[in-house]
Amino acid sequence: MPEKKNYEVVNNKQKEETKKIEDLISSIQFGSITIHVENGKVVQVDKNEKIRFR
Repeated sequence: MPEKKNYEVVNNKQKEETKKIEDLISSIQFGSITIHVENGKVVQVDKNEKIRFR
């Protein structure tokens, strides 16, 4: 059996973090999401939402 590489193995915590980021992205119409990484791990996510009046 071939050895799996680290990037191919996604544990439950990484799946949860990815889901939270996906939820943040889909929850805003205008704005930005900033992901802070330390030592290859997500440590903070900032959501900056803009509200536009037309």
